[in-house]
Amino acid sequence: MENTVNMEYSIKRFQSSKDKDFIKALMIYNSTIPVDTKTSSNEIIYFVDHSILQPKREMFFFGLFAGGEIVGFMETGYLITTKTIIIDYIVLKEAYRLNSVFYPLFSLVQRYFSEHMIDFDFIATEISTKCPEESVDVESFFSKKMLQMEDFRIVELLYRQPKLGLNNEESNFDFELMIKSAQSVVSM
Repeated sequence: MENTVNMEYSIKRFQSSKDKDFIKALMIYNSTIPVDTKTSSNEIIYFVDHSILQPKREMFFFGLFAGGEIVGFMETGYLITTKTIIIDYIVLKEAYRLNSVFYPLFSLVQRYFSEHMIDFDFIATEISTKCPEESVDVESFFSKKMLQMEDFRIVELLYRQPKLGLNNEESNFDFELMIKSAQSVVSM
């Protein structure tokens, strides 16, 4: 009897809300991200279908797959003038919140940008400043740990998250800004 376990990882970029896997990925997002820190799924659907309407930012929405099953969702934006990729959300189903799943999928997303000639200098994201005892969502806590291992660094300054979505005026929170440089940088 053979004692091996194999897992295939893949990603899929969504460019239409009509993609059957997009709705499955969005359901993972909806069940994972706390209501006070998430963008309305209706707005995400709108941006998937209308990303060409944003002249200074290109949006990327990914389904994350393990063993052929959709296990996560990732939303990113590419800021053209500053050559920065912004990670808005990375979410995985609870059973897949493991470094052995996160790293291959995150690597595939980085490879996607490289292979599609998305010339970037930085990748940035915002992470909650709370710890698990202060009710930080488990996805933020997990993402922070994983990104630190991917050479993301915390920027030492006050960062106030902009409002989420078009009409959520009460969604400004204090967060930490995490940045990874495409080149080796001593300080920022």
